Amino acid sequence: MSLFILPSLSLVSEIFVVFALVYVRKKLRPEMRTLGAYFVFCLMAGLLEILLASKGINNLWIFHYFTPVQYALLTYVFYSWNRESSMEQLIFYSIPVFVASWFLGSFWLANPADTFAYAYPISAALLVLVSSYTLLRIERLERSSMLDIPEFWVSSGTLIYFGGTIVFSSLSVPLLHTSIETMRLAWSTQAVANIVANVLYAGGFLCLLRKT
Repeated sequence: MSLFILPSLSLVSEIFVVFALVYVRKKLRPEMRTLGAYFVFCLMAGLLEILLASKGINNLWIFHYFTPVQYALLTYVFYSWNRESSMEQLIFYSIPVFVASWFLGSFWLANPADTFAYAYPISAALLVLVSSYTLLRIERLERSSMLDIPEFWVSSGTLIYFGGTIVFSSLSVPLLHTSIETMRLAWSTQAVANIVANVLYAGGFLCLLRKT
C-alpha cells in the first residue's frame, strides 16, 4: 500500500468517528458531548491541514495551537470518569497548569515549533498515564462487560494513539530537516496509530446503543 493513502485514510477515520457521534447523539452524556466536540475540532483541523498543504502553505501552526485544546478536552473527559477517585484533583488541575505552561512557552520561545516539540510529548505522556489509570480503575470497579462502556474504548484509543506518537512528536523538529521520504514514513506511522485509535473511539460512541 502506498504511503500516500494512509494520511487520507486517517482523515476518513475521523469522519467515521463524527458519523458515529451524530448517530448516537441522543444518547450522549455530558462527558461524551465534550469528546464529540473534540472530534469535531479534529476533523476541522484535519480538513484545514489538507487545504493548506494543497496550496503549498505551511500548516504546522495548526498542530501547535491545537495541542492545548486537545489536552484540555480529552483530560476533562477522563476527569469526568474519575471523580471521587484519588486522582480526581490531580487530573483536573493538570488542565490549567498545562494550558498556562503552553501559553508561557509560546510567549517566551520565538519559534512555535520549539514549544510544540516540548508541549506535545508532555501532553501525550500525561494522556497515556491518565488513560492507563482509567483502564485499571474500570477493570476493578465495573461489573458488566467493559465492551459495553465508553470508558474502555476511549481509554484504549487514547493509550494507543498517544503512546504510539510520543517518540514521533519528540522528534518532530529534527524530522523537519530530514528527507521527504523519511518525513512521509513518520507521518504515515502516525496515521496508522490514528486510524486504529479512531476505530476504538467510534466504538466508544457506538457502544452506547447497547444501553437502554
